Parts: sequence; structure tokens; C-alpha cells
Amino acid sequence: MVGGGRNLPWEIAGRKIRPFAIGVSCATLVMAWTLLWKNSDAGTRLDGTTESLIVGTVALISTALIWLAFIIPSTRILKHGLLFAAGVFAARAAFLFVDVGVSSTPAWISVCIVIMAGGAYLPEVVSPDSEECRGDDG
Repeated sequence: MVGGGRNLPWEIAGRKIRPFAIGVSCATLVMAWTLLWKNSDAGTRLDGTTESLIVGTVALISTALIWLAFIIPSTRILKHGLLFAAGVFAARAAFLFVDVGVSSTPAWISVCIVIMAGGAYLPEVVSPDSEECRGDDG
């Protein structure tokens, strides 16, 4: 696999498409909507609480960072957005495991999204053309 999957041939307006990052940003947007406007999640622990406000706000920030990283090509901003997304879904999984138990399907799906966000983050860090390897600030 050339470039760890970062060199896909798809572009929009001259910007590289990163499908996992797009998928993660859509998931964080849904979480922001669910927690901030709908005030209802799979369990009851995150329904209309301060914790839901915090997790929902971080989800919204994560979505904005990932989209901003596409608009003004910045790997640094993208990495922050993906890490925030991992945090959002790790927090959601923890709350759901405590609230519903280990048999909670939405909690396990959140764990999967944490893995996806990490999987989208890693190529940005270890790829030879990443900013860290080149010494760029982003």
C-alpha cells in the first residue's frame, strides 16, 4: 500500500479526500446533534446533562476541525480533530458501559469509532510525507 493509504486518487477542488476522516467527522456531527439539540442518547446518563454538553461541544469542535483541515489543507488541524473524535466516542462508550452495561451495542459501536479515528490519525503521523517527518508546522 503506497503511502499508508494517504495517496488515494480522489480529490475535490484540488484537496485530497480522506474517507475515514470524512466518516469520523460525520459520526461526530451526529453525536453533536444528538447530545446538544436532541438531548437523547442510547442510555440516560448523557441525556441533558453537563457531561452531554461537554461531550457534544467537543464533538462539534472535532467536526469543525476536520472540515477546516480539508478547507485549508492542514494535517495538524486534521490530527487534532481526529484525536478529539476519539475522545468523544471513548467518553460516550464509557458513559454507556456504566449506564447500560457491557452488553450495550451503542457502546461497542463507539469503541469501534475510537479505533476508526485512531486508524485515520495514524497515517497522518507515520507517513513519510507527514508534517512531523518533513519538519513543517502545518
